[in-house]
Amino acid sequence: MNGLKSDKVDQVEAHLRRSEGLIFMKPSKKQIDDLIALYSQGLLEKALFQGNILENQFPNDLNLLNILGAVYNGLGRNEEAVSSFKQAIKHRPRHAILYNNLGNSLTELGGYEEAICAYNKAIQLKPDYAEAYYNKGNILFAPFDHKGSINAFEKAQKFNANRDGSYIVCEDAVVS
Repeated sequence: MNGLKSDKVDQVEAHLRRSEGLIFMKPSKKQIDDLIALYSQGLLEKALFQGNILENQFPNDLNLLNILGAVYNGLGRNEEAVSSFKQAIKHRPRHAILYNNLGNSLTELGGYEEAICAYNKAIQLKPDYAEAYYNKGNILFAPFDHKGSINAFEKAQKFNANRDGSYIVCEDAVVS
């Protein structure tokens, strides 16, 4: 694989920001941890309120945008989740998790073909990304492509043998 790995990209970006005199402020670890705690506890409205305050201060922070996307998803505000993930992708277009999360939001909106494209991009960036294969398999299984679904589930199983559910759905797909 040619190109820079993710940690190298981070180092280069940090160096360029310093050398150009651009200092991007980020939320503190505590602020992010507190936001994640609200999300994990199911306090989504509070998480959204706090996340919006932080977003006003740190509009381009990747972690914050990703968390806000998850909060929007949890609240059923999937169009806003898509927007948040797309904004994050503008800043880190080589981040597989963002494409997977985007695919999840698009799936909730019924944008299956776009979701498959997002999962494919996640898999392209991280070929052993079991979660993206699993999510893609779920979409393909429904009304579209049972053979493609089985293939995606087999790859998900290969890369993450502990994923509950992928075995069951894959076995069901083979039987039906």
